[in-house]
Amino acid sequence: MTAIADLPDIRPSLLLDFANSGRVDPRIQCTRASSATCWGPDGKLRTVPANVPRIEYDPMTGKCLGLLVEEARTNLLRQSSLLSDTAWVKSDVLVTPSDTQNALGLSFIKLTPISGAYKTINQSLSTVISDNQIVAFSVFAKAGEMNTIRLGVGNKASIINAGHFNLLTGEASRKEITGKYFGDGWWRVTLSGTDVSSGSATPRVHIYSINNGDVTTPGDGVSGLYIAAPQLEVGSFPTSYIPTEDTAVTRAADAVSIALTLSGG
Repeated sequence: MTAIADLPDIRPSLLLDFANSGRVDPRIQCTRASSATCWGPDGKLRTVPANVPRIEYDPMTGKCLGLLVEEARTNLLRQSSLLSDTAWVKSDVLVTPSDTQNALGLSFIKLTPISGAYKTINQSLSTVISDNQIVAFSVFAKAGEMNTIRLGVGNKASIINAGHFNLLTGEASRKEITGKYFGDGWWRVTLSGTDVSSGSATPRVHIYSINNGDVTTPGDGVSGLYIAAPQLEVGSFPTSYIPTEDTAVTRAADAVSIALTLSGG
């Protein structure tokens, strides 16, 4: 006798099969006090209104991944969708915005080093972070003539933690920097596990365009790579992208409950 022979020949009254159904059972109550983003079946980022559940899809395959439920997080970076804005300081680099969005539905720029010592786009936070807070710094990136992105987190005086990631091979310089491939050459690269305070209440983030991990690569004003949607959040891992403009933006937590009526027997 097999184990399945002992099971009742009836269907369950509640089947939470989000991935195969692509929908949320109406008895599932989903609340979230803000809008939020997720990947749609077309592989593009979409914005979902407050209190609407998010069904997530794999942007590469279009496969439904199920119901996306996340804790509250804040993107501490300003102008995450407009990297040409003055909120981002350009040091020995050219920033060229694209007229179109990329295959993921994100606005992006080309980051091109020129001659000089720094070759970085960077931003100082306007939000104070308390001591001993771990953050995750992520950015979408694609190789151009240059193939390596370098991410750094520090204070106003110096970079405390940094690492680079090869956008062609997927190789990272250290375990704290990782990449998730999204297709069409685009990766989401993350530098995590960094205590950004380290004696400063005003952290700064840096994004560099380099080649083969060589930070001394001279800039020629033509060669570069592409970046989009940077995010800095308190936590040990990155969450769904939170677009920002002039201020930091918080995505509220997803709260999920089931409305059931139990009958006595």
